Amino acid sequence: MPRTFDAVPTQVDAMVRVWEARGGRREELTHDGFAALEGRNDVSVLRVPEFVPADSQLGCSVAGGYRWEPPTLIVTESMSRRRQHFTLLHELGHHIQKTDVDLGTVIVEHREPEAFEDACCDSFAATVLLPDDLVAAHVGGRGPT
Repeated sequence: MPRTFDAVPTQVDAMVRVWEARGGRREELTHDGFAALEGRNDVSVLRVPEFVPADSQLGCSVAGGYRWEPPTLIVTESMSRRRQHFTLLHELGHHIQKTDVDLGTVIVEHREPEAFEDACCDSFAATVLLPDDLVAAHVGGRGPT
């Protein structure tokens, strides 16, 4: 079960800023993360069949993983397109945190570094897929009904 931590929103905001400082555009990730990552030289995407080869099983989840060298986001093809997109962004969250000293320091110094990092990746993916302005445009002040 996913864990929640008070520091996640601050970390996710910093992740978005780092991504944008590296020339990434949040709106492009929201629209189509796969297209937004095509042609980048700092990270690549590897789509794999549902049966994940041993060298791609990195423990993040059954739907994907992050390979450090070379930086690769691994996404299982057999899941729904929506699931693939969430997984891609979750794994991009790992990449951003693992390649930025300040973000990495926050993780290493956390009392539960692995759980905190994963919670930040989940929140990063959710934040990119459902930006606040989009949610506000479709959900009234009283919340969903």
